[in-house]
Amino acid sequence: MKNELYIERSKVRGILIGSNVNNEDTKDLLQEIDALTIFTASDFSASAQRTPGAVWRESGLSDPHGTDYDCERAKLALGHLSDDQLANNVFLDPNIVTLTAAKERIRWLSRVLSALTSTHRCPGEDK
Repeated sequence: MKNELYIERSKVRGILIGSNVNNEDTKDLLQEIDALTIFTASDFSASAQRTPGAVWRESGLSDPHGTDYDCERAKLALGHLSDDQLANNVFLDPNIVTLTAAKERIRWLSRVLSALTSTHRCPGEDK
């Protein structure tokens, strides 16, 4: 994304420099373009507050769903669908089946992510 924005900014600069626009106007526009700050996800990660994946986990409580989500994804409702396929189904037809499957998938993904990050530190985390 950052490279794409840089390329677009470069294109605009090239058009302005090659145009017959008043030199002062061109200089002002070029300064505005150069002053644009391009943000990426990593720019925000250091300053963002940490959001817990589960309040019960952060509080040291046991999982309120017990071992319901200690399974392979295929065992969940609509588990044969990929994450993208499930998201598309929820978007196109938000019925009780797809919404329940999405809820279960999010809970399952949260537990998998927690298990993986408890043994591996995420990029940008403090030591």
